[in-house]
This record gives sequence, structure tokens and C-alpha cells, in this order.
Amino acid sequence: MTANRLDIGNYHYRGGSAHDNPTVIASVAEMANLTASILDVCRDDLCYIGARTTAILAKCQHTSYPNPDDIGLSSSDERNYKFCSTLNPDIQCVTLVSSRPFTYANFTSSYHPECMPDSDSPCAPGVWSTLFGVWVNGADTSSNSTHNLHTVDCLLTFGNVTVTQNGTNPPTMDRESFVQADWSYQGTGSWFQLNRIYTESGSRNSPYTFDGQAVGTGSNSLYAEPIGFYLLGEDANNDAETVARQIERNFDRATLSAYARQANASDLTVTLSAETDIYVYRPRVLLILVIPFLATLLCGWGRWAVGDRDTVISYLPVEIARRGPVVGLPQGEVLENGQRKSLEKWKVWGVGEDMIREDGTRGVRIGFAAGVVNGAATAVTEDEHIVFQSGQPKSRY
Repeated sequence: MTANRLDIGNYHYRGGSAHDNPTVIASVAEMANLTASILDVCRDDLCYIGARTTAILAKCQHTSYPNPDDIGLSSSDERNYKFCSTLNPDIQCVTLVSSRPFTYANFTSSYHPECMPDSDSPCAPGVWSTLFGVWVNGADTSSNSTHNLHTVDCLLTFGNVTVTQNGTNPPTMDRESFVQADWSYQGTGSWFQLNRIYTESGSRNSPYTFDGQAVGTGSNSLYAEPIGFYLLGEDANNDAETVARQIERNFDRATLSAYARQANASDLTVTLSAETDIYVYRPRVLLILVIPFLATLLCGWGRWAVGDRDTVISYLPVEIARRGPVVGLPQGEVLENGQRKSLEKWKVWGVGEDMIREDGTRGVRIGFAAGVVNGAATAVTEDEHIVFQSGQPKSRY
């Protein structure tokens, strides 16, 4: 699983000339805010990748404090100031110089405290190296700078971590999922050679070994170090916390780049899904339908009746004419406005009248009666031979 972090430049130690170029490229890309590369497995957003891949994890601590003695600034007399790592104080120290030229930044890489070169004990599983650096803000070109001192101390371990990728979106790494390896890089061939870049030969080939040395003529060694220049910012004006978090993100980005570089170097789980439209509802929403249903029942209750063709004739002009004049309704008169408005409040009912045909048989003559409310009912019921067809209907034709 370590092959995705290696290339020809760090696969062999090559007499101390090897460099960890993949980590340099990934770190510069991260500090330039470039998007992480994707693993070309998913073609759309319905694909999900979960992977366990090899990681070198950095955890950094930092300090900042005033600089009343003008450490690391231009000075007519030379003064050297030594700073040592709190993680590895015996062998990991750097120097800032107040002079002309002056050294205002100094970073170095070294052995992990649990894997020292002169120790009789084997290296602890999963340990990698340490990084330590110190710098002064605005020592070269900035005006009115406070020239504060900053230090950063990082412990590096290796193991595996979870990386996820949704579709063709950039992958993300879950730092909390990191599990330190249960084996040592010693005796592991190319993995051991990669570690030597960060530890042996004064770690001069490590991406995080650099200095910032300036002179009045304009020369500044930090400009020749891509990692140092981006990490500390213009004229080293970044503060300690910013640098500490950036180093952590740089190593995370190196892990993401390694994941995308070689698919078979990680344990991958690819999940493919399909979309199906499913319509769901909440049962409570159906209560909304109860209101119009009750309104319909209450509006129609007692106002509608079901009758036969003799009772409910609909709008059939011939049938209406056949039933003759309407009892109680003025016939053939030209009505005035007041009379016309009063008639708008009237209702019309169907009535039936007993009759004897010419052949002596009995029958019912049907017709209409009109009046206000029950006025027509009173008028027509004075004749015992006239009856309502539906008891006393309340519906209007």
C-alpha cells in the first residue's frame, strides 16, 4: 500500500541525493489552493468511493512571543541565537543570526524521538520523523513590523486513513480515522529509503529543511525554496498557528495525491447507486381534505333530494311548457322593477292535482306552484286535491 507515495526520485536513497518530489508537488498545490486530484473510477454523482490508504500524518504545536532583542534582524555586530525542538531537544536545534547578512528563518527535519539513530532499541511501530522551525516576521522588506518570533514543532507518524470521494468531486480525508501502523519502516526497502530523506545526512534533502537568509543587497535564500516561501508567506509574515495548520494540510494533501495516483495501492470500496422516484406523504396531511369534505356535506344536507323524472325534470323546455301555467305566478303581465325584484326571492315547486280522465279513470295532473318560502305551499294546499309531489320539497328547480 506504500507504492503510491513513491517515484524514481524517492524510491532509492541514491547516495543522499534523493528528494521527496511527490510531497513537494502536493504541498505547493495545497498552498496554491488548487483542487485535489480525483481517482478516475466514478463517472457521475451516483458513485461513492471509500478507501483506506497509506498516510503520513503531521500533528504540530506552535508558540509565538515578542522579540525585544531583535533576534534574526540586520545588525552591525553578529549575534547567534539557538532554538531547540521541545519534541527532540537533544539533536534538533536551529540558529537565527543577527548580523549582515542575517538569518531570520530556519527549519529542519530530524529523527522521531522513538527512533533515534544511536539507540539500541528498534524503532517504535508507525513513527516517522519530526519537523522544527523558527522565524521572525517581516525581517527583510516589511516596514513597521513587530518582528515577533514564532516556532512550530511537528511530530510525524505513518499508518492508514480513510479517504472518501463522492462521484467526480475532489476526495476528502478524515484525519480522525487515522490508525498508526503496527510495523516499523526499518527493513521495509523503499519505505525505509523514503524516511532517510527526512532523517539522515542532516536531512538536507527534506522539503521542510530550508532557511531564510537576507542581505542588504536584496538577496534572500527563502525565495529559492518553494515550500518555505509559500509556508511562511511574503517576508515570513505568517503567524505560528497558520504555519502549523498549513503543514498538517500539506501532508494530508500528499496523502490525497497518493490516493489518486494509484488505485490499486488502496483498499477501495466502490458503491454504485441508481435513482428511483418515490412519492411519500405524511398521513396528517390528509386531514386537509376533511375540511372541504365536511363543507360539502353541510352545504348539501337537507337541501338536496333525489327524485324521478316527474319530480326532477332538469332544463327541458318542452316538459316545462307541457305542465302549464305556474300557480301563484302573475301570468303575462309586464312587471315593474319592484315586482321583478320581489319575484327573485320566490321558489318554484312541483305539484300534483288529482284528475278524472274522459274515460272515467283517475290520474294526476302535474305542474308548478310559486311563492315566497312556504307561501306557495299555503296557497296550493287550500285545495285538498293539490298535493306536493315530494312531501314538501325544499329544492329549487
